[in-house]
Amino acid sequence: MKHFLLTIIAVVVLVGAHGPSVDIHEAVSKGNIEAVKQHIEAGTDVNSALRGVAKYGQKEIAELLIANGANVNTKDSSGRTL
Repeated sequence: MKHFLLTIIAVVVLVGAHGPSVDIHEAVSKGNIEAVKQHIEAGTDVNSALRGVAKYGQKEIAELLIANGANVNTKDSSGRTL
């Protein structure tokens, strides 16, 4: 019984450790809000997704990202904001 419980715990930990199966940029481009939520829960840097939100017109995802700490004044490597 103890071995069985340890196996179950190990499976739960391993499944939870994988995080989202879709890249955040792909999730944004396809409007996959559930995957974006998974990224937020996993601690993914949400600032990097804002440019895609603007490009693909994903208003609901934009609101979700901003509500979860995305900085609309974040600059890209060229120093440009959204």
